[in-house]
Amino acid sequence: MKKIGYAIVIAVVVLMLLSGCENESFTHEFRQDQANIKQVEICSYEHVGRVLTPIVKLSNDDINALLNDIRALDCHEVSFPLDTPRTYGDVVICITYYDGETEVIGITNIGYISPDGKWHLTKEYFDIEDIRGVINKYLDPEILSEISD
Repeated sequence: MKKIGYAIVIAVVVLMLLSGCENESFTHEFRQDQANIKQVEICSYEHVGRVLTPIVKLSNDDINALLNDIRALDCHEVSFPLDTPRTYGDVVICITYYDGETEVIGITNIGYISPDGKWHLTKEYFDIEDIRGVINKYLDPEILSEISD
């Protein structure tokens, strides 16, 4: 009887893992309207201590271009929460809104910092090479090579 129970548990886990691999892409929806954006920065990110260090603050023209570049990417959603790392990568795009919320678009995850300073992961992510390509357009490659693999 125990063997049947174990087999059922293993089958369920395998099915959950397999379903986590299948997901359709969609266009990323920003957390707030573009009119609510106070500033956009590209920052280095240290997971230990959750330290953001601004590298580049984008101008209004660059903000519009960056948002369009992000909208053009295929976004994905994990269906099984263990499919994704719990960090963002070492370089992130920070979109700060007037209400104090900051959307964090990382190389491995998308999340946000609520106005009270709490960090939250979403289930969304971009393909690593795609989001790196966007970041490369707005950050000097020499600076990027100093802080990111």
